[in-house]
Amino acid sequence: VTDKEYFQRAILGDLAISDPFIEPNADIPVIVTAAPILKEDKILGVIALSVPTDYLSELLHTNQSDSSRSAFLVGTSGFFISESMYADDSTAGGRIKTNKQSEMELRLNSFGVKQALAGQSGMSEYAEYDGSTVLGVYRPLPGLGSGAALLLEENLKDVQKRSNQLRNSVLLVGLLSG
Repeated sequence: VTDKEYFQRAILGDLAISDPFIEPNADIPVIVTAAPILKEDKILGVIALSVPTDYLSELLHTNQSDSSRSAFLVGTSGFFISESMYADDSTAGGRIKTNKQSEMELRLNSFGVKQALAGQSGMSEYAEYDGSTVLGVYRPLPGLGSGAALLLEENLKDVQKRSNQLRNSVLLVGLLSG
């Protein structure tokens, strides 16, 4: 592993995260996080942890099957570290081969991803790869040292629909209480 980028970054003192890859022994997509082992400010070695990407996806799952809301992580090159709502569409459209390995095949280059990987946090409306408009919240994860980012996106039409429902409810309560 000493030739891997995550190891090289960790041995120099940075916390690092790898892009996803298939773990040969388990045949599943994983990422590796690596950190230097320090004693009195001297680097003694590196500790690394391999994490299945489906575990990260479960942590980010929004539990709303009727919504276009999606939370996901991307690595420094824009490849997904966790599963995304875009995997099904990308498989059907021929952009990627399989959902199982979507983390190695699916790269997102949206405004939110670019901003977060450039070190910016924020919220904005922007176009996705399929031309749909999303409301996205994005932020870099500087603790990971390698340029990972966290994004939460939802189709703008769904956001507007819920906003209209809330407005109508408030108006109804106002009319009934008046």
